[in-house]
Amino acid sequence: MTKMELRAGIFEKLNLLLDDEESLQQLDNFLYKLKKKSIHAQKGNIPPLYTMEELNARIDRSEMEIDTGKTLTNENVFKEMENKYPWLCK
Repeated sequence: MTKMELRAGIFEKLNLLLDDEESLQQLDNFLYKLKKKSIHAQKGNIPPLYTMEELNARIDRSEMEIDTGKTLTNENVFKEMENKYPWLCK
């Protein structure tokens, strides 16, 4: 695949995402992380996967989900999996 074909394919896929706000947000986040990674790679550094702010935000979200009961125990997850996919548990 040539560079031009690759670019055309990427732009075609981007056009499909431009109408969906959630997809745009995810794409923006991905491009931000990709840019950071590229800058660090050029400098010879290995970038962190997450900033401290991102890690703290994830921890806060997880703790809130636990406090509000939006999580499942391992037992409940396995029961749901067994009910949904019984052929996997034989």
